[in-house]
Amino acid sequence: NAIETSFDSMAGLFASIGTSSDSLVKFIGSNSLTKPGSGTLYVSALATRGQVSVDNFPANITINAGANDQLSMTVDGISSSITLAQGDYTSSSMVAHLQSTINGAPEFKAAGVSVGVSVDVNGKLTVTSNRYGSASKVVIGGTFATALMPSQSTTDGVDVEGTIDGVPGVGSGQLLTAGLGSTLSGLKMEISGGDAPAERGTVGFSQGYADLLTKLVENFVGSSGLINGQTTSLQNSIKDIGKSRDAMNLKLTGIEKRLRAQFTALDATIARMTTTSNYLTQQLAQLSTMSSS
Repeated sequence: NAIETSFDSMAGLFASIGTSSDSLVKFIGSNSLTKPGSGTLYVSALATRGQVSVDNFPANITINAGANDQLSMTVDGISSSITLAQGDYTSSSMVAHLQSTINGAPEFKAAGVSVGVSVDVNGKLTVTSNRYGSASKVVIGGTFATALMPSQSTTDGVDVEGTIDGVPGVGSGQLLTAGLGSTLSGLKMEISGGDAPAERGTVGFSQGYADLLTKLVENFVGSSGLINGQTTSLQNSIKDIGKSRDAMNLKLTGIEKRLRAQFTALDATIARMTTTSNYLTQQLAQLSTMSSS
């Protein structure tokens, strides 16, 4: 019955999961500081996207080479120079051509940057970054902007703002991360819409048995775990022993060299003493012979 009626809660017995009572708030992740618990989510400002707009965009446009075919675009910090195709356009076909040409620029494709282009019934043209947050910005220049967008209105994006468990969170685009000082510190939630400023229900976090076991195993076998620490300690001991052995071998080599030098000197001294002994023996023998005569 629990599996059928509360499957997510059952999953929480085994896996690390976050929950939200608001359907427009989604659990994204957590970190090592996040503890099991729950708290109230308050959103003071929703994330927005950067955009450029202009009123009274012409219903019919002719693009001529060298006159109004150049776009100098910067989207989310990435810049590109774009050439529009010559021809006659309606405002709707111009919108489609602008969007496909801008999003097809190599610089934007490589950076994963894209925009949405629209024109409303009142002739307001809007070019909007598809990214949320303070890094979302759109700048349009070039001959196209000079000719057809002379009085632009630019709005930069903002990050989501709010508190989790009564503690100010850190906003990045649509992601709000619980700040330090909260049991839920590090809990990351995505706020994709809804009311603001407003309380948005509760968010929670639980650590299941599998998650706890994974962390326990990580304490042993992780890069900074106990086993790796002991292995590193033993390897350092082996290195120290090797250095001591090399130092001892060097010392023994010096001692051997000194002893060999002393032995050679002693051997030479004994040889000289032997020669002297033989000489004295001969002299004494001669003295004995002369005495007998």
